Amino acid sequence: MIHTPIEDEATFNKEVKTVYDLYANATELKAAGTHVISCDEISGMQALEREITPMTPGSVERQDNT
Repeated sequence: MIHTPIEDEATFNKEVKTVYDLYANATELKAAGTHVISCDEISGMQALEREITPMTPGSVERQDNT
């Protein structure tokens, strides 16, 4: 695992707080018409809400990105 050293802890903490505040207020931002989307470095995507496809015979429950 590669660890990037933190060069300026104050700047790092400020950036972490900005990202945290976005996630903490995602529901309120959505209600105001702002969409918060997170993409990670391995082409995954997280959504505020996901539709659940229930289990059926022969298939497992899953979360859809619709």
